Amino acid sequence: MLVTKLLNGTPVPDQSFYRGVITAVERSQECLLASLKLTDNSSIDCEPLSLELLDSWASTDLLVGDTVHIVFGTSDSTVRGRHVVLDDGDSASSAFPGCLIQHPDTLIAGT
Repeated sequence: MLVTKLLNGTPVPDQSFYRGVITAVERSQECLLASLKLTDNSSIDCEPLSLELLDSWASTDLLVGDTVHIVFGTSDSTVRGRHVVLDDGDSASSAFPGCLIQHPDTLIAGT
């Protein structure tokens, strides 16, 4: 299970992010579903994760073979067992919904 710690009774991931490689992608208009194989520095438990991207995240151009980092939010709704959901979150909430970094090893100059 990805969630291994409790913070004030709220489950949180055992580290701040996971790194993996996309192994499958399925798209619809409302969401993008992907399978993610965790790599060595992510977790000793390397079973695949399912990743669901909703709202504005659904238009992310993920391809099989892409390396990604999943940065977990402060909301416990981000991780559900081996299923990770990233969405735009509740704008009225102060909780950070999490994010996905595609190609984290590529540095792009800002100027």
